[in-house]
Amino acid sequence: MKKIKLSFIGVVLQSQIAHIVNFHKDKRVELFDIADFDKGLALEVHKGFGFSGIVTNSVDKLIARKPDGVVITVQRPLTAGLVKKCLKAGLHVLSEKPHVFCLKEHNECEKLQNKSVWMKGYNKRWALAAIEFDKNYKKYLRLYGKLISVEMFIDSGNSWLGSKHHAEPTLKRKKSLGRKNEYPKWIKGKNKFLYESNWNFVSHFMDLLEFFNFKKIKNFKSYIGSKVFKSMFEATKLSHSFIVNVSYSKLNHNGWNEFVTFTFESAKITLRYKSPMQKGGSCNLEIMDSNKSELSIKSYKNDWTYETQDFNFINQIMSLKKGKFKKIYNGRISIATYEKIWKSLLKNN
Repeated sequence: MKKIKLSFIGVVLQSQIAHIVNFHKDKRVELFDIADFDKGLALEVHKGFGFSGIVTNSVDKLIARKPDGVVITVQRPLTAGLVKKCLKAGLHVLSEKPHVFCLKEHNECEKLQNKSVWMKGYNKRWALAAIEFDKNYKKYLRLYGKLISVEMFIDSGNSWLGSKHHAEPTLKRKKSLGRKNEYPKWIKGKNKFLYESNWNFVSHFMDLLEFFNFKKIKNFKSYIGSKVFKSMFEATKLSHSFIVNVSYSKLNHNGWNEFVTFTFESAKITLRYKSPMQKGGSCNLEIMDSNKSELSIKSYKNDWTYETQDFNFINQIMSLKKGKFKKIYNGRISIATYEKIWKSLLKNN
């Protein structure tokens, strides 16, 4: 089978130290064109990673050259519009997170998806520890009783520690490039900043709830502040009610502390995430059984969530070409839940 021609829209930090690195070593992939308004940067990346195609600042020209797929890593206000344009052209898309800023925009993108792959950049769902937890969830219910609560904490320090550009930007990055995020119409004024910054932090973990199939949200209470975001809402899975708490800190430091703890009647199971740029062990699975005195920790030494995600993006494209394809639909529930939390906040304030 021919190699998958993969083009990139945006080749700054995240592209260079994650996606391009992974696709460069995938023998099923041909790195094709680059579109970036910083042509000097793009030419350096093009040469350094052996792209076979052209460098352009025109997304339309990149699309016209008919790659099989595109990786979109651009400033957030630009992402959804580019996703729509590429899906409309029938291209497969991997777009970085957050994929959209309102449910309306998610639905518009999804309508254009047709038979294309659209993978969102929520790489935490691709941690082998998370996949194993999801696979064994019913077993944990049998062993430890019903699920009582889920606690998620996000303290993202400097995630890029030890990660370097292949090439540095040669132009100043413009703040918005003339486009603003599409918020829900009922988000106004200073709330727009809070809505965006909080969504950027919690979207990964909202996606994890969606991945674990916690769909039937009944009601919730929420609180949002300028420094800490907390949400609490009741949900059901397998007829068991439980409470979900989300909080985050915006501390500017070099540490990293992100986890999801599932509290069952007789055990706590924690997915403890490391920096997404830490290759070789992105997440540990920790089990504290109340009947035992020792903490059981399972690490996955060869796991890197970015690599697993990128590998599966190509897997899906290959499966589609072979007529064996099952779409991964995600993003709708996470953004819908976030909007509901905000509606509750605005109603109660």
